Amino acid sequence: MARKPDALYKHMVRTLRHGFVDSTRTDDLTVTPGVSKTAAIRDLKNAGYAIGKETEYNTRTGTLTDVRRTGKIARGFEAGDGFNLRDINQLTPQQKAHITRTFKAVQKLSAQPYQEYRGRKPENLERVQEASHGDLKTPDELVVAFVPVARPDERAEIRILKDRVEIIEREIKRTPTRWEDVGLTPADVADDPRGAVRALVAATGGDRFQFMAAKSPMFGRTFSAKALEDEIDNLQKQYPRWASFLIGIQAFTMPAAKDLADYRRSKDSAKRAQTKERKRAATAFRRSVKAEDKRKKAREKKQRGKRR
Repeated sequence: MARKPDALYKHMVRTLRHGFVDSTRTDDLTVTPGVSKTAAIRDLKNAGYAIGKETEYNTRTGTLTDVRRTGKIARGFEAGDGFNLRDINQLTPQQKAHITRTFKAVQKLSAQPYQEYRGRKPENLERVQEASHGDLKTPDELVVAFVPVARPDERAEIRILKDRVEIIEREIKRTPTRWEDVGLTPADVADDPRGAVRALVAATGGDRFQFMAAKSPMFGRTFSAKALEDEIDNLQKQYPRWASFLIGIQAFTMPAAKDLADYRRSKDSAKRAQTKERKRAATAFRRSVKAEDKRKKAREKKQRGKRR
């Protein structure tokens, strides 16, 4: 197995400590092409700009990107916890495996367009994580919940009520509900799919309904209450293990049917934009790693020449 470059571990730990790069708060500042990154930052600071700790600099175009992040994602990855980024070689294989495991879990949880929820009360954070993450593994170190939304550039309202969690985007209210929230088990759903659906619909209310699948909190098209009964009943007859894949339903309450169509279009558009941005960021990161390796080899070659 190929060894992961040190830059990759630094990237993963920085993301867990400080969050993903927030493109809405990232500024491109133009400086004189060809000057060093240190000189570019110095000139901008002298001009009155408040430059953050992380910057990306393109010497060819003279563009310095001031990177801002969304905020801490996971606890336990600070230097005081033994994760010193200045000396990656001191990390044990167990620490590196822990970094990789946690980061991959975060990548899966944030694969859909999302809004981060940071609750002051641990019990509220846990409830929003349960409602939003499906059956995807949520590391204990996480201090956020990744709430799937259709419009990540707008702030959704998250209500934590006594018996349920509601996510409201514009006029649409979404209520994720698991079978266990109404006292049901997968075995109960398998025995009486129609009765299970009726119990969940009665508990949530709503105009349209959507499956909550084990690995995807928002799954497939939406149904009326009667059509949902028919669909789950048919699927259970065709696929006896279907009930273990389905963990609940999401109820949508809205003023008009066209609002849900707009919601789905917005979600699809946000997903395409997110995929495009992640590909761009991954390409930029790979290039930066190659450039860093090239500089490191040049320094080592220069030091060997001096020793001779």
